[in-house]
Amino acid sequence: MSKPFTIMDVKFYPKDECAEAKRKLSRYNYECMSIINENKIGSMNFLYDKYKPKNQEEFFDIWTNISLNGDDLPNAERGRDLDYLYGLASEYQLKCDREIPTIYYWKDILMHAIYQTWDGRKREEEITGILKKLGYEIKHSGYKEDSKLNLDLIAYKDGKCAFLIQIKPISTFMNNANWALTTRKKFFKMQDKGMKKYGAPYVYLIYNSHYDTDVKWVYNDEKEKFLFSLNDLCNEDGTLKKGVNLSKNKEFEKITI
Repeated sequence: MSKPFTIMDVKFYPKDECAEAKRKLSRYNYECMSIINENKIGSMNFLYDKYKPKNQEEFFDIWTNISLNGDDLPNAERGRDLDYLYGLASEYQLKCDREIPTIYYWKDILMHAIYQTWDGRKREEEITGILKKLGYEIKHSGYKEDSKLNLDLIAYKDGKCAFLIQIKPISTFMNNANWALTTRKKFFKMQDKGMKKYGAPYVYLIYNSHYDTDVKWVYNDEKEKFLFSLNDLCNEDGTLKKGVNLSKNKEFEKITI
């Protein structure tokens, strides 16, 4: 029998432990998405941009030491205190399997909030460096535009918007679960808005974190490059394109564009 989950358990844990929890709760992706949205956990991208953490543990400290109250910041731009996060882990458990100890639900929240945000931002920084060497000016969309247009980076060449970049973990395009279909259908609508605003196409870059320190870029085997379009990956109803199984694609530590 597992020990009771207490406020003392709401702390930072190594990535491999959080990855184990994520695997254990993988069938609860829909419930997880309802917990880790920015209305619940805050905008992790905003906190990353504002406070520029040096490592994941410092990122956690920033997240849990910025008061929920006492200032005029929007809800998404505030951290979350430990009491709140304790309640959030318990809420997540109530949506799923109460036989699975609450600590697993907390570690899964931590995996999404800290580790996956960190991995995604490091990938953005890598892509920004590569494109700047190729003569592009890169602007970060900011969390508000990202949430509305599904947009991470904006690439300019000679003062003109050349393309719009979205960087996603491989899990976004791995199955046709209801949560995935709903998410990918929204991608098409947001892409239409982004293309109308900027007059440039979207490109997708996909990475696979393998739940540990090993993060690799997924190769578009069919097009023989790292760039994907949304139409390469799925249909407008959100279903994966026939033959798309990114787990079988080649992966590389270094990316070329």
